[in-house]
Amino acid sequence: MENVAELKRLITQILVLISQPEPQTLKKVLVMLDAITSPEKSESWKVLGDALLDDAKKTSTSDADALFLIVVGSSCVGVSIGLKREENRKATQA
Repeated sequence: MENVAELKRLITQILVLISQPEPQTLKKVLVMLDAITSPEKSESWKVLGDALLDDAKKTSTSDADALFLIVVGSSCVGVSIGLKREENRKATQA
């Protein structure tokens, strides 16, 4: 849950720096974040990040939506990488 809250804080900061996405795009991303059932699992974040990046490629609404999806999707992949590193570190210590 900590990763979800952290990413939501990051989204708030992102929205100050980039053009505003359409309200439905923002809502969709927040719903997807809330739907993560295993936020401690690297794979959950990778799947979400990949889905958002794929949506960015397909979006026809605006460049602002695409940029927002890319930034949040990349952040999700970054969380995935961090969690995977932690898993690997714990596995080598065991």
